[in-house]
Amino acid sequence: MGKLKEGEIAVFLKAESLGSLEALLGSLPAGIIVVGAGAGDVSQSDVLNAKSLNARIFAFEVAVSANVAKLAESEGLHIEKFEVIYKLLERLGELLKKGQIEILGKAEILVTFPFNNKKVAGCKALEGKISKNDLIIVKRGEKEIGMARAVSMKRQKNELTEAKAGEEFGVIFEPQLDFEIGDVLVSVRK
Repeated sequence: MGKLKEGEIAVFLKAESLGSLEALLGSLPAGIIVVGAGAGDVSQSDVLNAKSLNARIFAFEVAVSANVAKLAESEGLHIEKFEVIYKLLERLGELLKKGQIEILGKAEILVTFPFNNKKVAGCKALEGKISKNDLIIVKRGEKEIGMARAVSMKRQKNELTEAKAGEEFGVIFEPQLDFEIGDVLVSVRK
């Protein structure tokens, strides 16, 4: 797959039959790029494929088993289920309007310290929430320092899955970034 242009959104579609899949494919708004599609329930390999293509999964009149939902969550992937075709198309339209990036939360780096040859950012969540496995953009003023995943989050010695506004936490990024005290983390969904 080529690189997405500004404002385009990659989706992975699953529908209950080939007929409904064709109807869906025929009515997608411009800007929605289908990177994978099929008939039948959402499978674990669909989740892994969508993840590797940085796509969202849209399921129309199909089941998502507990195992598949759990895998999607652990991979930081969102599966959206619909029973009515126009609701699915409306949702795609909303996503296009919002643009490519949805901001989930922000945090400020208050302190930095080394841990096991990695650099930890001690942060305070400012708004929304920051979750483990989120895609994080590190900003210094208006300048973007880099993009990474939050691979580990802790408060004291306890593992965290997320931190909400007002909460403090430590985070390790993959890849490691050259962040400083005062930098802001912006958690995004693409």
